Amino acid sequence: MAILAIGVGIGGYMTTSIQNKEAIGTSQDNGNQNVIEKWMDIHGVGIFTTGKDSSLYLATHNGLLKKDNGNSSSSWVEVGNDKSDMMGFTINPSKEGVMYSSGHPQTGGNLGFRVSTDYGMSWQKVSDVTNPPIDFHAMTMGNNPETIYGSSGMGNIIYVSQNEGKTWTGVSPLIEKER
Repeated sequence: MAILAIGVGIGGYMTTSIQNKEAIGTSQDNGNQNVIEKWMDIHGVGIFTTGKDSSLYLATHNGLLKKDNGNSSSSWVEVGNDKSDMMGFTINPSKEGVMYSSGHPQTGGNLGFRVSTDYGMSWQKVSDVTNPPIDFHAMTMGNNPETIYGSSGMGNIIYVSQNEGKTWTGVSPLIEKER
């Protein structure tokens, strides 16, 4: 019974806090910004498995965040100045500091496929994927570090690149014939 009361109390607090936008995302707590509102829409999660960075990265509707495990305060921090909606996101496990994203800029439209070689501090467009540019809503790496897979925003086509996103081939899902 006590657990239920605590859960209802926390749920009520979170609902009230979410409705009060000033209370979330702008408050100060011991000098650290509360970033709950900024990562309520997470599209990707990643971590480098080798190298010096062991931070957990979150690709969100408002850019990239990381939880720096090497920092004594262990707080969530914004990465870089790009606040694009990162719909697709993956980290290259074999190249330190290299990550990929796709999505929508704040001004609208599609980003195509992008790369960061500095742990998400800056991004460069690699390709549009299609014409007009596409946005991936899911991405992952293949066994070969140059192979990347992306799912279109509509989810009806899987794209594959064998050269780190420079060129892409669409692969239609297999449709079973009616028997």
